[in-house]
Amino acid sequence: MMALESLDFSSNNITGILPQNLSQLKNLRVLNLARNNFLGAIPPSISNLSSTLTNLNLGTNSFSGTIPSELGHLHKLKELDLAGNHLTRTIAPSIYNISSLVLFTVASNQLWGEIPSNIGDTLPNLLFFRNCFNKFTGKIPTSLHNISGIRSIRMSNNFHEGTVPPGLGNLPFLEMYNIGFNRIVSYGKDGLNFITSLTNSTRLQFLAVDDNQLEGLIPESIGNLSKFLQRLYMGGNRIYGDIPSSIGHLSSLTLLNVSYNSISGEIPPEISQLEELQMLGLAGNKMSGHIPNSLGHLTSVVTIDLSSNQFSGLIPSSIEKCKSLDGLFMARNKLSGPLPNALGEIRGLEILDLSSNQLSGSIPDKLQDLHILRYLNLSFNQLEGVIPNRGVFRNVSSVHLEGNPKLCMHFPCVNRRRKLFTGKSPTHESFTGDQNIIRWVQSAFPHDVIKVLDSELLNDPIIPEVEHNCIIPIIEVGLSCTCASPDGRISLRDALHKLETARKTLLSVESAKHKF
Repeated sequence: MMALESLDFSSNNITGILPQNLSQLKNLRVLNLARNNFLGAIPPSISNLSSTLTNLNLGTNSFSGTIPSELGHLHKLKELDLAGNHLTRTIAPSIYNISSLVLFTVASNQLWGEIPSNIGDTLPNLLFFRNCFNKFTGKIPTSLHNISGIRSIRMSNNFHEGTVPPGLGNLPFLEMYNIGFNRIVSYGKDGLNFITSLTNSTRLQFLAVDDNQLEGLIPESIGNLSKFLQRLYMGGNRIYGDIPSSIGHLSSLTLLNVSYNSISGEIPPEISQLEELQMLGLAGNKMSGHIPNSLGHLTSVVTIDLSSNQFSGLIPSSIEKCKSLDGLFMARNKLSGPLPNALGEIRGLEILDLSSNQLSGSIPDKLQDLHILRYLNLSFNQLEGVIPNRGVFRNVSSVHLEGNPKLCMHFPCVNRRRKLFTGKSPTHESFTGDQNIIRWVQSAFPHDVIKVLDSELLNDPIIPEVEHNCIIPIIEVGLSCTCASPDGRISLRDALHKLETARKTLLSVESAKHKF
């Protein structure tokens, strides 16, 4: 046992406190206890393995307290992973002086303090630096950009401030640069020019600068970023101006999110060249113009969010070519015209939000055939006609249609020959003068509603439960929908709820009949 060189108990659900006598394993090079349930403090005695230990992985446990400064004595250590614990306070300077470190990750703890300005000098061999999801403050050290071999810098979700330091052009092997969700600032139209420096990072796959306070125009040079770039996060800043047409050169992009800025102009048609794109986020900007037909070329796209802009014109029918789409968000724009039948061809669609536009015409029947659709919001438009009654429309909580006063309900047809629910048609000869079908039904509602029903509905005796929970609510909804003023009409949500209750009553009664 004393000759043991590698101890790997990762992913075993081990609980308890780390034993002090681990330090007696004098030949130990690798200690991997990641993804367990170890508690308590990290024993300072681990530092007794300074002559051999090269890999220390205690990540994803429940260690608490401070990182022992004694770990700085591990002068052969190459990998230090303490991520995903409950460690607190500042990191001792001795830790930042382990010059042999290749991997340094303390992500997802409760650590604070500043990163030493000379970290690039004291950790010259660093390839992976991860301090994200903590409470670190201060500036991003310029020296970090001097580690020419570094591959991954992840500093997101902290309280870092200041500007993006110079030197990004010195990092040819960089694959990930994530400084999102901090307080990084830039000013003026050239505030994003640091992106140009990253064009030297020809292996870059992931770039995130979102949710900071970055101001400026997106440089045309963005199209010169790595051909391997897959994810680009720039949302939640103060970016303005147009999206450059060069964005279409980033042929490997699977995610493009520039939401919640002040970007203006139209959607550049070159976006349609991003054939690998799975998520397009342009929400919360000042973009305008028509939605281009070329958007249909994004056959791999899963989510499109164009909400809260000033887009106008029609929803292009070419959207049906986006066969992988499961979420389409175009709410709060100025879109007009009819809902295209093409929407009903996107069989994988789960969420469709077109609310608060100027859409008109009827709701396409094909929408009720989208069997996966679980949320539909068409509220506050100018839609009219009969509301479909199958598919998602049968679930009141999943459909939002309020703010369309010309929409009307489709009443369930109990009569197999599809005659009227009432015994007389609106053109019946008895309706003369001021008398009409509405007044006739009103005169019998609610106590004598049986008198106005179609006689074929009365072939079987109507039990009180059906009259109270089915017939009366249906007539009530129908009368409400005839009100001249929209304010006097029942809300669509309440109408759907009443009709759904009536349907369930009929089904339960029929089911009871078949039992006997």
